[in-house]
Amino acid sequence: VIETHPTASLYLMGVDEEFVKNYKKDEGIIGKLLNQLIGKIESLTGLQFKEEDEVKTDGDVDSLVCALTACLFINDTLRLLKLTEYSLSERGYAPFYVVRGEF
Repeated sequence: VIETHPTASLYLMGVDEEFVKNYKKDEGIIGKLLNQLIGKIESLTGLQFKEEDEVKTDGDVDSLVCALTACLFINDTLRLLKLTEYSLSERGYAPFYVVRGEF
């Protein structure tokens, strides 16, 4: 996995659209976004998060989504979508891997 796209993954996983649109601008909503995201990660992977596992910034959220992408690449590739160079604008280098929603 060379490139991921955390924001696209959050949308496709069904995290509330307002949280996804604004988590880079408003750190106050990161906690709300995380409540949804952690539930989805636990259901996808079976991993359990502890109370002391803290995520405080948008970079932490992006890192968590990137780690999930790598985990799924190894354990459950059917949960990922590979977006080609024609799928996205000029941001980053394709192909991107994103976590797909429920299927």
